[in-house]
Amino acid sequence: MARSASHIDMRVIKTKRSIRSALAHLMTQRDISLISVSDVAHAAMVNKKTFLAHYASIYAVVEEMEGSALTSLKDTVGSADVIFDSERLGEVLCQIGAMASDTTSEFGCLLRSRVRDEFLSKMRVCISDKISSDTVDSHIRASSKRVGYAIDFVSGGIVSIFSRWIDSGFKGSATDVASAMESFARSALIGYRSQLVK
Repeated sequence: MARSASHIDMRVIKTKRSIRSALAHLMTQRDISLISVSDVAHAAMVNKKTFLAHYASIYAVVEEMEGSALTSLKDTVGSADVIFDSERLGEVLCQIGAMASDTTSEFGCLLRSRVRDEFLSKMRVCISDKISSDTVDSHIRASSKRVGYAIDFVSGGIVSIFSRWIDSGFKGSATDVASAMESFARSALIGYRSQLVK
């Protein structure tokens, strides 16, 4: 019985992966608004009924792709303390840059699609949450508005710099971009943290 359930689970995983991969491929060819459920089902080599058994719509697939891409981002970044170490941040940026330049990856696909702005916004929230949990000391009041403003400022700035770097075709080395991000983050976060009541 356990083997049977496991077998079914693997089939579901493979089917969903095939559907996501098919949509990612189609998104490199045309705008998402022009892609139908039938198009994705055909490209994934499943029938429409199978698609609808797993996803309610094309955008439900996109949402899952975003979740997967953000998990990859979190795994690549590791601890948010990396923003205070330009050398490590440079290495991380190289890895993220490789993900972004790979048009076959969910991460790269989302950055080149109509849902890019929404995905970048989710990236900002993801980075903001990571900074909040990893870099705000437990003895500093996490509810302080100043801490929140600083974190939002830094996370938005990081995503903006990263977005400009992608749009430029990765002009400028990852080291230079990392150095700018590290300086920016350090000035904002350390500056605000030093003013807080501990």
